[in-house]
Amino acid sequence: MCTIGIAYEARLGSIRMSFSNFSDKQSALSLGFRRDYIDVYNLAWGYDYHDKNRSVFSGPGLLTRQTLKDGIRKGRDGAGSVFVKGAGNGGYGGDDCNADGYTTSIYTITVSSLNSVNRRHWYSERCSAILATTY
Repeated sequence: MCTIGIAYEARLGSIRMSFSNFSDKQSALSLGFRRDYIDVYNLAWGYDYHDKNRSVFSGPGLLTRQTLKDGIRKGRDGAGSVFVKGAGNGGYGGDDCNADGYTTSIYTITVSSLNSVNRRHWYSERCSAILATTY
């Protein structure tokens, strides 16, 4: 069965970046790219990235924070861009997505994952910032 969902007629874009060496400026340019066309931005760093149990918060730099703020105010013709961030893939190592400044940003929606028996995946991180969970 097909139905209209929360992202009806949304436009998606893909920008390949190398997480290991991108700067605040590159991140800001990517997350602000084609704000007139892209509705939903998926902030996914890839399978191997995790915070390795750091207690120090990592997250967006000054330029990227401003880009996220501008996006939610001005994107989608004033309706606001949607920035979706996965909870993280470091659950197998005990990582906690509360230590990820992108995940805990007020400008992002954090999503976690379930397996086929409605349990948290072994790799999925836990944290209080998770707003939704899906397969």
